[in-house]
Amino acid sequence: MLDIYEFSAVFPSGTEIYSQNVQNNIRSNRRTLGGSLFFDKLLGQLHVKSGYLYPPAKDGNLEELHEKIINAEIADHYKQSLLYYLLKDCSAFEDAEVAETFAKKSHLPHKYWIVIQGLWNLDHLEFEAALEYLTHPSLLPAFTEDILCVLIEHGKPVNKHLPLAYYNAVRPPLTNPDLQKSYFTYLARLSLIQAYFFIETQPVQDHKSLFQLLVDDALQHSRSDSPSNVVDELINLPLTEEQEAWFEEYLLEGKGRTYHAARDTVVARRLALGKYTEAIEVGQQLSGRRFNDINWDGIKNMVTTSLGSRVEIDSVFDPSKI
Repeated sequence: MLDIYEFSAVFPSGTEIYSQNVQNNIRSNRRTLGGSLFFDKLLGQLHVKSGYLYPPAKDGNLEELHEKIINAEIADHYKQSLLYYLLKDCSAFEDAEVAETFAKKSHLPHKYWIVIQGLWNLDHLEFEAALEYLTHPSLLPAFTEDILCVLIEHGKPVNKHLPLAYYNAVRPPLTNPDLQKSYFTYLARLSLIQAYFFIETQPVQDHKSLFQLLVDDALQHSRSDSPSNVVDELINLPLTEEQEAWFEEYLLEGKGRTYHAARDTVVARRLALGKYTEAIEVGQQLSGRRFNDINWDGIKNMVTTSLGSRVEIDSVFDPSKI
């Protein structure tokens, strides 16, 4: 079994792992990830006070970092994990087998090998590769909210489904309100319907605010490929009676009333539900307006034909009486 306490047994002699280019890449990735790599977080969680030594910038820094790791009051498998991470740097730039050889010879438990591989990929902005490891069913969740946050902020340009895939596999608790809002906004722009059903998975006290955020996002951020689809989906959601009240209150009386299409959306919703006279009541100010390429006057005429004498349509829609 390899002796992890012997520096020369862990790091191949004569191997220059941390060239200036490698150091610059690591520091650049740290800035991209908000000033903290997942390796930094791991060192902090294990109480190894050595952040200033990574990446090793001077002769002897790597040996000093090794010493701090092996002298830390943590289990050997944690020490092996940290050393394996450092050898991954070597694998990337020098010997592709050195990290795996170390893992085998030191008998690093497989689940720790998997999680370190995933965190190393994250720190190197290799998001798709990271998820192959970090969603492995054998892993206990670690840094789950931090990982989701990184995927929302940086993973979408690579693959817009990465945050959703990670959330569905790991189910982080979203205890941070900002992260909950960030993930919900991401989900709403990916799929309004998925975001709607996601609301039910969250604490009851958050349902109304998330629902309002859903309406906000639908009216503010139309999809570039088919802008009208977002509002169409909103109008046709299977709202509960309580949500129906939230919907109308928010768009007719609350903050949402300031949106250009707020009243139009309520009218369209009422029409979709077959509430024709109620739609006319709230749509009296919309004469001459267009909504999703439909002229409200044309809608008025169709409703007039359908309802006949049951409602005085013309007087309701007459702009001179508003």
